[in-house]
Amino acid sequence: MRNDARHAAQILFTLETLTQAGIIFIMGVAIILTNVLIIATFLNYRGWPLFLGY
Repeated sequence: MRNDARHAAQILFTLETLTQAGIIFIMGVAIILTNVLIIATFLNYRGWPLFLGY
């Protein structure tokens, strides 16, 4: 009986660890995508002459 409880606790711990790793991975991907979007915005920004009609 004790062995079953320990096995269940190990499975729960593994699930918790995988969940944390998944959340960290998703946050990392979101940060990278945001940075790429910001860099692309700066590279495509033409400045004030675009608004002034030059």
